[in-house]
This record gives sequence, C-alpha cells and structure tokens, in this order.
Amino acid sequence: MRLFIAAALPQNAKQELARAAAVLREQAPNARYAPIENYHLTLKFIGESGELAAIAQAMGEAVRGLRPFSLHLAGFELLGRDVGAVRVAGSRELFVLQESLESAMADAGFPREHRRFTPHVTLARALRLEEGQLAAVKDLPLSASFYVQAATLYESRRQGGGPPSYVPLHVQKLG
Repeated sequence: MRLFIAAALPQNAKQELARAAAVLREQAPNARYAPIENYHLTLKFIGESGELAAIAQAMGEAVRGLRPFSLHLAGFELLGRDVGAVRVAGSRELFVLQESLESAMADAGFPREHRRFTPHVTLARALRLEEGQLAAVKDLPLSASFYVQAATLYESRRQGGGPPSYVPLHVQKLG
C-alpha cells in the first residue's frame, strides 16, 4: 500500500482551492489537475508499507498533547518547475505536528524526510506557465481558514490511467 499522513481539508477550503484551480486551468489547460476530493495538506509521506498498526501507534504518540489549531490558505506558488500549489500558513503548531509525526515515524523505523517541510496543497502537475500567465494566477485572492483537528493516514490507490483515489485508513484526533 502506498501511504501518507495528511490533514484533511474542510469543504470551504476545497471550494476556494477549486476556484483557484479553475483560473489556473484557463492559463494552462494541459496540466494534470488534482480532483477536488484529493485536496489535502501532506504531513508525512510514507510510501509503500503494510505496517498499519505501527503507523497508527506512531501517529497516536505523535499527537499526544497537541491541540487543534487554525490555518489559512496563503497564495499560489510554483513548486519546482511544474507543480502548481497553494501555500498554507498561520500556525507554529503545524510545524510542531509535522516534526512530531516525522520523529515518531522515524522511531517506528520509517525513514525521515530530508527536504524542508513546505506546507501546501497541490492543485496541478506538469504545469507549464509563462511569466504573464504566472502573474494572473499569483494574484488570486485566497483566504479560507480552517482548523486542523486530526491527522489522517491515507492509502493512495491507482485505478486505470486516471488520478489516484485517497482512502482514509486511520484518523488520529488531536487533543
């Protein structure tokens, strides 16, 4: 199973992200766009594993003592050369949660991520934008706020040639 841990997004944030993706699609119709139901904030990519009990236990340890917290969408950015994403900002607690998950998972035998954590929601891949097109997207007003109340373990399932579906396997509530 291909697994990752993420913060689920509420419908208001997903709707605002979908509006941003629609504007982006006008500028770059040939990119690969994530379906609205796949929008999430990745906290820890695990990869291929069947160790569900160990992961659930590590998630429980990671969130112990952490309280729900607020975040907000903070603007469009281009990650690397071709990934269109919306930044997520607003809370030091997000970085505490992410590092706590990273540490607990490392203690359970899963490798640490060596790249710096950059909170974002991916809208599109294989995105090709010219400077003028990028300016049109960067000015999108994004302001949805939401609470992170849990960390969710997802399985990414591929079906045919379409986008993957993300199936929640375990929810670990904060607080």
